[in-house]
Amino acid sequence: MNIRVVLDLDNSEYKTTYKGLTYVFSSECNKTKFENRIEDYIKQETLRIKSLYSQLNINFELFLSIALYKKIEKRGFKIVTDDNIDISKDTLFLIAYKQIGKHF
Repeated sequence: MNIRVVLDLDNSEYKTTYKGLTYVFSSECNKTKFENRIEDYIKQETLRIKSLYSQLNINFELFLSIALYKKIEKRGFKIVTDDNIDISKDTLFLIAYKQIGKHF
């Protein structure tokens, strides 16, 4: 088996889309990890947040998906919106970047 790693994420073919964002990975392994863990990660972290702050009723799916991406992808950072806008690495919180009803 030939393991291929791409160091320049602009040239990577390892991409997956989640909730209108396209996540670019350096390897098939990282892409697969993200795809396999994203749903459970969001459920677990949302439960933690709601148990600490039960009065909050906020959808953290985008924020948590970016957090998981940062945990998995260590060779760079490239997330693109569905209308071709790059999300920067220091984005702290992304709230309905396009349509208010999309993520709430």
